[in-house]
Amino acid sequence: MKRLCIYVTYDFKNIADDYIGYMLRELRKVSETLIVICNYSYIVKGIENIQPYADQIYYRENKGFDTGAFKDALCSFIGWSKVLSYDEICLINDSFFGPFIPFEIIFEQMERRANDFWGLIKHAQSYDFENGELPEHIQSFFIVVQSKMLHSDVFQQYWENIPYFKNFDEAVRLHEVKFTQYFKEKGFSYSVLADTNSNDTQNISNNFMQYALISYELMKKRNFPFLKKQQIGYNTLDKQTQENIKQAIVYVDKHTKYDVNLIWDNIIRTMNISDLQRSLHLQYIFSGGVGGKVNYQNIVIAVSANFISACEYVIGYLVRLQPFFDIKVYVMDNRVRKAYEKKGFECIQKQLDTFNEIEKLGNYQYICIIHDEDMSSDKKPSYVHKSHFFNIWENLLKDACFVGQILNQFELETRLGFLAPPSPDFGEYFGELGKGWRELYDQCYKIILDKKIQCVVSQDKAPTVISENFWVRGDVLRDINRFIDIDFGIIKYLWMLLAQEKGFYSGIVESTEYASMSEVNKQYYLNEICNQVREHCGRFDNFLELKKLIFKADLNNFCMRYTKRYIYGTGYMAEQYKDMVSHIDGFIVSDGQPNERSKEGIPILYLSEIVVENDIGVIVCVSEKLQGQIIAQLRRKGINNYICI
Repeated sequence: MKRLCIYVTYDFKNIADDYIGYMLRELRKVSETLIVICNYSYIVKGIENIQPYADQIYYRENKGFDTGAFKDALCSFIGWSKVLSYDEICLINDSFFGPFIPFEIIFEQMERRANDFWGLIKHAQSYDFENGELPEHIQSFFIVVQSKMLHSDVFQQYWENIPYFKNFDEAVRLHEVKFTQYFKEKGFSYSVLADTNSNDTQNISNNFMQYALISYELMKKRNFPFLKKQQIGYNTLDKQTQENIKQAIVYVDKHTKYDVNLIWDNIIRTMNISDLQRSLHLQYIFSGGVGGKVNYQNIVIAVSANFISACEYVIGYLVRLQPFFDIKVYVMDNRVRKAYEKKGFECIQKQLDTFNEIEKLGNYQYICIIHDEDMSSDKKPSYVHKSHFFNIWENLLKDACFVGQILNQFELETRLGFLAPPSPDFGEYFGELGKGWRELYDQCYKIILDKKIQCVVSQDKAPTVISENFWVRGDVLRDINRFIDIDFGIIKYLWMLLAQEKGFYSGIVESTEYASMSEVNKQYYLNEICNQVREHCGRFDNFLELKKLIFKADLNNFCMRYTKRYIYGTGYMAEQYKDMVSHIDGFIVSDGQPNERSKEGIPILYLSEIVVENDIGVIVCVSEKLQGQIIAQLRRKGINNYICI
């Protein structure tokens, strides 16, 4: 079999990670010729993951996404005369990890089926609000075209005529969804590797993208030895709980020969660390108690001790740990110092919260940095401080066995770099939930740029926990002095990002006692919030409907201020929210987008067609990941009266 493989890769930082090297090495075993298309102008890092395996590397502008790259490869870079000298071609992009079994086995399986083209997995016939009924189709990240179809005029014409799509959704709708049925109608047969039929149904509204929602089942039971990348960061809580991704990664680690670090290296580098914490539910609950491994070396507990009123409470925890761990108490007040020295603790008469002192701690393998609390009632009732103190100390230093379990987890999960207690959610602290960056994003982002912190950050997703109390690997602290010229107080917003820069993910740690109490409290809060929304806003059946009801009051107030109202977007989110707007003058789409000119009798206008007036209000009905882009377009147009769903 004379086989040509064309592999397309894109990275926002022009990096070819090691998982690509593994994929290409495995493809090399089944390819006579392997061509790599880089949708960027040069490789900053990772050329060693491509050069040893590729017969040719082409660089191009990311025009038309992977579809545009395949078009250029077939029509220009390689050329049809050479393409048609092969018996089979494979069109592959970099959006998935694997293979977890040899490609030789996969190709042997599929060759026995004698189809004209095949893929790894398909999406059953389905229905969605944006595009209506969608036909069954092979998902286009991996498509193999065999001789009969490859050498047909219709295949060449398809690629000659396909446009360079302007956005990802357009590429999916006008290429991926149509490719399979187009060639089926031309008389070509197809199949896929994965067995998806057991999860498909004749009720097409219930068919779904299986690799995104049941990845573990596909891998373990349905002959799909791959893991798609983008769904790792999806928030599917409006549909399901998020057990699948963690189960899939554990399965790869425990039951395949694939090095799971190839996955971790890429997703930690390229994904928002808060998305990873949520989608992989990186929340650790330990019991503590008696026994367990507690004889770790090169560990330090660094305590910032500032309040005489806290001494007896802090000492109550530290005496349980004193026989097992190096404990340093940083004090400035002589009365506080004497209280700790009396109990035999090493005191350092310096302030802990400085970059110099924190960097020194980086010489240890694992460090707990923790602060005491004002336990007096001078500023607020002492029970408030005591509950906050319990939140911190019970979840970081409950006892020696608990600490041992934390350290065991660090040893077990070599990519775990930072653990903080859960955010407090009682009393006045409840009002802090959901505030995210607390209006400090611009300041933090400037630091990220100035200090060249290698992380993924966005204004709408703050770090999961913003805390000055945590367990951390020493690696994260070792060059902390580079921040010496910034306000130390801002560093608590950056800890998770600094861990990400060093190749680590972050999590939350709780004791079983605290987690039990917290679960009861969160269920109470959730019930109360839901009851209030139903009583004052109306009924709802799911989380999206609850969000819509809460948003409705703000939306009504916004609409009352403007006589002309436009909805930006025509897709799923616009469909969900349009009925909440009493009068719509039109829908807006970005210039160059496909435009049917009307939707339910309401005109659809390009942004360039909108006449800017003071009485225009725009409701931005697109996903969160697109809102920033749309807002920038509106502002450039001179439209500042907008509200985002």
